[in-house]
Amino acid sequence: MALSNLNGIEGLRIGQVTDRQHHTGCTVVLAEKGAVAGVDVRGGAPGTHGTDALRPENLVDHLHGVVLTGGSAFGLAAVQGVMQYLREHNCGFTTDYGVVPIVSGAVVFDLGLNKSGNLPDAHMGYQACEKASTDGVEQGCVGAGTGATVGKLHGLERAMKGGQGFASLVSPGGLKVWALAVVNAYGDVLNHESGELLAGVRTLRTDGTWRAQPPAFSSWRFYRDFPERILSLGWWLPTVDSQKLSSLGWLRWPRMELPAPLFRLIPCMTVTPFSP
Repeated sequence: MALSNLNGIEGLRIGQVTDRQHHTGCTVVLAEKGAVAGVDVRGGAPGTHGTDALRPENLVDHLHGVVLTGGSAFGLAAVQGVMQYLREHNCGFTTDYGVVPIVSGAVVFDLGLNKSGNLPDAHMGYQACEKASTDGVEQGCVGAGTGATVGKLHGLERAMKGGQGFASLVSPGGLKVWALAVVNAYGDVLNHESGELLAGVRTLRTDGTWRAQPPAFSSWRFYRDFPERILSLGWWLPTVDSQKLSSLGWLRWPRMELPAPLFRLIPCMTVTPFSP
């Protein structure tokens, strides 16, 4: 199957704001025509907004936006800016009193790098919407991944930068799957096929430079980990199936992070020009 990280997501627009001065930012995914969605939230330290609305037993069956943001719980203020933008563009759940945008959000804890008090807010969320496009998404230390770090066993002094990544896959039958991830891990990041260490705790070389040391977490059982990921599928699914697909997104994760994460959020959005 073909794997690419260059393609945009059909039916969605993605935008981000990067505050390099304060090491934080936010990333917004807009589905202005609505997308069937499900969500899977695991762990004991969630920082989320509006995820209960995506559960299949509830009234709303379409999502209009997802916000991934730095700033820990303070960063959820960015959701209000996204809702304002969508309302101004008449995108949302229709009521007798106007539209109500359905927006879910999740945070990463980047306060270790950003001690300034300048945190993602409604203005930043609105800006991200204004910058949103169908061209794909920037990768690296941008958007919600600006202040992300990995390999924090010995503190930030020996950690490495995490960040934001995007990939797409097309099956032989033409099914398209997109994934957007923000990785802010306490543990190490591994190649999912070979197990090779990609990023993690750094150790000092004899020449004074730093390198990632071999995985240091094989015997650790208590940890904190805050990755977020969005799956998007180019096909129509009912809400119940979207929910199940979100939970299945967890299965591969333990092969990519050691130890596996304590808090992880995976919303799944199905986008298609038609539905049965």
